[in-house]
Amino acid sequence: MFVKKLVLKNFKSFENASLEFTPGFVSLVGPNGSGKSNVIDGLLFAFGESSLKSMRVKKTPDLVFKNHSAAEVSVVLDDGTTQTEIKRLVRKDGKTKYGLEGKRVKKYVLEEFLASHKISLNNIIKQGEVQRIV
Repeated sequence: MFVKKLVLKNFKSFENASLEFTPGFVSLVGPNGSGKSNVIDGLLFAFGESSLKSMRVKKTPDLVFKNHSAAEVSVVLDDGTTQTEIKRLVRKDGKTKYGLEGKRVKKYVLEEFLASHKISLNNIIKQGEVQRIV
């Protein structure tokens, strides 16, 4: 299973961004401050990350772009035969909603789905971890 598409709406430095990926090696490049790490933070967020520190913010409203009231990240996963969309929305007050295939679900349902497909937050290399790993 791989990440086919990532859509960021009002998430961190992105007002509206959509990225499509193909199977194989994917690399994000760009100058400092262009949002490369925020793409990874978006994946972490959609997959259920609850640590604000891991997503490099101090408080929940920092996840929401400028003057918007909420942020949403959706990820389309593809296993070659089936595509599955997961979503997560957060409001500035910290309220969070999770979605799986267009239906609202509890966090544990999303976590069970990801675990059944061997997807873990531990599979994502975060900013600053490359040096530690090397």
